[in-house]
Amino acid sequence: MSARIGQSVGNYRLVRQLGAGGMGAVFLAEHTLIGKKVAVKILHRELAQDREVVTRFFNEARAVNQIGNEHIVDITDFGQSPAGDHFFVMEYLGGRALSDVLVKEQRLAPERALKIAAQMADALAAAHAAGIIHRDLKPENVVLIDKHGDRDFVKILDFGLAKLTEGKGGPLTRAGVVLGTPQYMSPEQCESRTVDPRSDIYALGVLLYQMVGGAVPFDGQTMAEILVKHVNHPPPPLRGVPPAVEKIVLRCLEKSPADRFPSMIELRETMREAIPPTLPARAERSPSEPARRGGVEAPRSGRRRTSRRLLSRVPLILGIIGAVAAVASVIVTLVRSPPPEEPLAARPLAVTPLPVDAASPVVQPLVVSVGVGTDPPGAQIVDEKSGSVLGVTPARLDLERGRELPILLRLPGYEPRRQTVKASGDTDLMIELEKSKRRRSSRNR
Repeated sequence: MSARIGQSVGNYRLVRQLGAGGMGAVFLAEHTLIGKKVAVKILHRELAQDREVVTRFFNEARAVNQIGNEHIVDITDFGQSPAGDHFFVMEYLGGRALSDVLVKEQRLAPERALKIAAQMADALAAAHAAGIIHRDLKPENVVLIDKHGDRDFVKILDFGLAKLTEGKGGPLTRAGVVLGTPQYMSPEQCESRTVDPRSDIYALGVLLYQMVGGAVPFDGQTMAEILVKHVNHPPPPLRGVPPAVEKIVLRCLEKSPADRFPSMIELRETMREAIPPTLPARAERSPSEPARRGGVEAPRSGRRRTSRRLLSRVPLILGIIGAVAAVASVIVTLVRSPPPEEPLAARPLAVTPLPVDAASPVVQPLVVSVGVGTDPPGAQIVDEKSGSVLGVTPARLDLERGRELPILLRLPGYEPRRQTVKASGDTDLMIELEKSKRRRSSRNR
């Protein structure tokens, strides 16, 4: 049974659900005595049996409190309720998710997108300085609130997949398990390689691309298709975007981390420099409106002096007009008498040979990627032959092409499910789990 509206969690009463994700649900809650509104995140009960998932859940609260940046949501408390729910309490923002803003507006003006992205970079620079990599940056995890007179004041949420770098507790993720949201994952995340802060730079580049371009650079019908594009395909060109902004985006989206911005701080400063300065509004005056000085009509004597100055300059103006006309006549003559074209056969034909690289990716890779998901999520994936745990759903398995892997899916409260994964190509499997028959039969007695 999951948390219910009206239930007490710590000193707070759950009022309504705000949203849900892969690890938990978020509720609006009120303090039972003083009525203060907060947001409470509660871990899904089906995941509470996995020690690593619980550790990662509380790691989010610990990670956020280590950062202490105004653009990151503030977490004030965490623990376990008498009902057994793992939770933490954070400030209630009540703003607009960037995902909702993009659905409504499609594209943002480049200067607005840069201001939003620069605030995100400021928050992530602080996170990186604390030894924390977010790894799941996406529009749903960015909230815009009204603060300090700014309606686009950024707050970043959901450090549930945050990685603590070495010396800060060590990584919590099993090797070979892909974590993140496919459209915003860096190539090294897609290939389950080691990530560093430059992985967040790539994700921020994807977000900036989406804000100014109206869509993510890489999408597809399956998770495997999206991951392959991140690793191998160049991003589609941006249309109607200032060159300075496009240059920033493309550098963020370099496949190799070494070719991206070296740090989030440098990216932040580059974006701030690219934001055009705000110019003061200039009052426009119609030609028929009399010239005024300090709100008073200009004296007529001033008008007469202006007229005399204009009359004295008439010969000069006529001379300029005559020179322009002469130049124009020459241009017309040149346009009407083009040089004879070179015969087509005499022109050298420029041919760019296609590169042939035996080491480049081919149509039939030796290793394929198989996504394994369950309904509900959170099931352990066990290799039936070796007995080793391969991951927790949803997860991706990199297997040798043609291999058949027998797996066992285990989730407390549900029947174990056996499945043979056939690695014939990149694909995704979604497997429905049945509730435990033993539990149902015991209730009927």
